[in-house]
Amino acid sequence: MTKGKQVISGSKESVGTVDTERVDDEGDRGQWGSKAEFILSCVGLSVGLGNVWRFPVLAYENGGAAFLIPYIILQLLIGKPMYFMELAMGQFSNLGPTGVWKMNPMAKGIGVSMALISIIVAIYYNVIMAYTLYYFFATMQTTLPWTTCPDNTWLDRGCVTRKSDTVMGDVKPGLMGCRENFTDVYHLCICDKNDISLNYNRSDGCFFEIYYVYKEMEYDADKHNDSVLTVYEKDGKQMVNASVPMANTTCDKWCVQRRTAAEIYFYDEVIKRSDTIENTGTPIWYLALCLMLSWIVVVLCLIKGVKSSGKVVYFTATFPYVILLVLLIRGALLPGAGEGVLYFLVPKWSKLLELDVWRNAASQMFFSLSVSFGGIIMFGSYNKFKNNVYTDALFISVMDIVTSIIAGFVIFTTLGNMSQELGIPIEEVAQKGYGLAFVAYPEALSRLPVPHLWSLLFFFMLFTLGLDSEFALLETALTCLQDEIPKLRKYKWLLCVASGAVFYLLALPCTTPAGDYVVTLMDTYGASFSVLFVAASEMIAIMWVYRVNRFMNDVKYMLGYAPHPEPYWIFCWVFAAPVLILLLLGYTFAQHSPPTYPDESQFSTSAQVIGWLIAAVVMLPIPVWAIVKTVMAGGNPCKASRPTSDWGPACGSGSTDALDAHPMYAQSNGASKGKENLAFDRY
Repeated sequence: MTKGKQVISGSKESVGTVDTERVDDEGDRGQWGSKAEFILSCVGLSVGLGNVWRFPVLAYENGGAAFLIPYIILQLLIGKPMYFMELAMGQFSNLGPTGVWKMNPMAKGIGVSMALISIIVAIYYNVIMAYTLYYFFATMQTTLPWTTCPDNTWLDRGCVTRKSDTVMGDVKPGLMGCRENFTDVYHLCICDKNDISLNYNRSDGCFFEIYYVYKEMEYDADKHNDSVLTVYEKDGKQMVNASVPMANTTCDKWCVQRRTAAEIYFYDEVIKRSDTIENTGTPIWYLALCLMLSWIVVVLCLIKGVKSSGKVVYFTATFPYVILLVLLIRGALLPGAGEGVLYFLVPKWSKLLELDVWRNAASQMFFSLSVSFGGIIMFGSYNKFKNNVYTDALFISVMDIVTSIIAGFVIFTTLGNMSQELGIPIEEVAQKGYGLAFVAYPEALSRLPVPHLWSLLFFFMLFTLGLDSEFALLETALTCLQDEIPKLRKYKWLLCVASGAVFYLLALPCTTPAGDYVVTLMDTYGASFSVLFVAASEMIAIMWVYRVNRFMNDVKYMLGYAPHPEPYWIFCWVFAAPVLILLLLGYTFAQHSPPTYPDESQFSTSAQVIGWLIAAVVMLPIPVWAIVKTVMAGGNPCKASRPTSDWGPACGSGSTDALDAHPMYAQSNGASKGKENLAFDRY
């Protein structure tokens, strides 16, 4: 052992010395190269794919601007306090999501659950990034493949080149399509024969109704029984209505649900979506290759941990803002953009009384800020001890809200233009989830001048948006493993490569025809209400068990001042955040319904069982670890939750005198372990 500069970590008896042999054996944990790297990485984690397709659609579905009210309220009462809390606890201890629970050993299962959530999300999140890569390369073709119906097989699936094709003059377009030589009108199937248009109506059995003819009308009534014709004049043209029962035929023979070329391209040609999750099939080779490329990029950027990813974020965290601003300016100049903005911003005040709106706002807040995923604690743990994490947390959480709103304007100015061009309501243009990113928006971009350029930039932007989040998800899992087994830090690059390879193999089922349903299953059960359960446990373990006064003293010691206004933070940490999260968790469980297929039928029982097993794997470490630690402490939960002897500030101020500024260490510095733990009970 050799003498070195003081390190305030590990056992308090060793203050003033460093075991350099141990440090060399365990390897360097790493640290941010600059404050900018930390800020950009946090922004990249919080600003991801969900800001582009999830926030705008949730805002529209839940009352436009009325959705922003609960979203901002929950940001203030839950999001910001938890974001600051997680950054602070990581920076104070220089430990990741599992190691930081030296503050409350009984709650270490929370860190394990965070790591598992990060792994699950990392697996399926990279699949979505693989989709963006596929579209990026597909954009390089002469004709954008989602803009045309290339052959009769597409036409037989109801393919139209636009969201809707106008037929018969001013007739409104709609959602039904026809097989053979049929065209379509609003919500109905029009079957053309000579100069006669036959209107197919599903709602009243299978029959044809003559809808519209010109003056030269030829109609063979002998082919149909009990035809009832009504002839009338309209705008100088002879019109005919007729109810024509069709014998020995089925509805499906004549009509098919109309779908855009973009929709068919994504669901049928790219992901080749099957009917059910049981029809798995084999991995689709081009998606598997894109997934491999995506994992290679992620692993290469993380090969040296935050030291390498911190350099990459200078581009990946800033480039999306450039593209978003360009698309915002371009979208604002499109006809109908104002109508789209009104749909996005005009509040529906009655929505504020619906609990689902508040639940959706909370879901988006957790998904966007990434609190309780472990990534924020991990990022904070690589900070310098005296970094002003208070202002950082406020800035990053504000940037998340601003980016979501900018993305909303970008999306809805474009959708407003589509609505005006196609003559259909915005609610039929906007789609949920993937539909917005890979169906509606590509179709919108194809109508802009130089569509290849806009499409190329858009999908590259999506990839870079996802890349930052993927960095954090994978690094969270690796940090947890390295904190538990410090010797692995020497083999960081090998661990990163091995993890990427394993996660790639685990993600291959998501590239099969049933992959869309597998992703839905993993997201619903592994990263939805599971996150609320982890968040509730986290707040209780820190603010109620470790106690808020201890935590606030840790923050004051680290920052050198109390975060202001102090009563606001204490109120949110002790009461508002944990109580609201518990209420949201209870409501989510009570209102839970199984995931469904496009036809609204529910996933099979076996699929739901697998989903609940995923949820159990994520959530069970919390109660199991608490029970085990309590038993090991002789059945005394107070003893089981007492901070360990080596819990304290990491590499704090460089002198033992500085420790006296902290209420605990002022009484325990140089004391025995037994007295040290007593010091925790006195503040």
